Amino acid sequence: MTISKKQKKTEREKEEIDLEDILRRRDLLKPDLVKANLVNNENIKQAGKVLLGILLFASLAGIAIVAPNLFSVLRLKKQGFKNFRSQDVKKIKAAFYQLKRRDLVDFSRDKKGAVKPRLTGKGRQAAIKLLFDNYRIQPSDKWDGIWRVVIFDIPTKKNRHRDILRQRLEHMGFIQMQRSVFASPFPCKRELDIICEVYDLWDFVNYFEAINIDNEGNLRAYFGL
Repeated sequence: MTISKKQKKTEREKEEIDLEDILRRRDLLKPDLVKANLVNNENIKQAGKVLLGILLFASLAGIAIVAPNLFSVLRLKKQGFKNFRSQDVKKIKAAFYQLKRRDLVDFSRDKKGAVKPRLTGKGRQAAIKLLFDNYRIQPSDKWDGIWRVVIFDIPTKKNRHRDILRQRLEHMGFIQMQRSVFASPFPCKRELDIICEVYDLWDFVNYFEAINIDNEGNLRAYFGL
C-alpha cells in the first residue's frame, strides 16, 4: 500500500510531538538543563540553531523576549550564553528572517509596539529535535564515586541503530571502553532511557553502576576527576 505525502507528514509530526513528550516525562525539559545543553555546545554554532535554542529556553523559562533584548550581548550573557560576541548580532538578525521564511518563528507586537519573537508550532518541534540531537550529560559538581556503565548487544538487523547508539553515547560524553561498552562518572540514566525509548532498544541495552573498574586511573584522568 502506498503511503501518501499527507500520511508521511502526519507520522513525522507525531514522532516530533512524541519526542517532546518523552523529554518532558524524563524531566529533561527544565529550563536550567536546556540552557546547560545549549551554552557552549560545539554542535550548536549556526546562528539559526542558536536562535531556536534561545527561543525554546525562553518559552520554557517563561521569559518574555523583545527583539532588541534578544540582540543585546549583555542580555545573553546574563542568561549564561557567554560565548556570543558583538559581531554575532548581525548573524542572529539574518537568521531570524530565514527562520521566519521557513515558518519556524513569527513575530507579534506588545501594547508599546515592541516586536516579540516566538517559536511557531513547527519551530518548537525543530527546537526540541535540536535539543534531543545535541543533549549532553551534565557533570556533577562533585563526583559520587560511582561509574555508570552501558553495555549493549544489538542484532545485525538493527545495524543502523547500533551505530546511532554509539554516536549518541560518544556525543553525550561517555568514553568507549570496549566496542560495545561505554562508561561515564556522571548520572545519565534519564538520558540513556530517552535513547532506548526513541529507538526501541530496551531489549538490547544494559545499564550498571559500579564502584570499582579496572584501569580506573585512566578513566579518572580522562574525565578530570
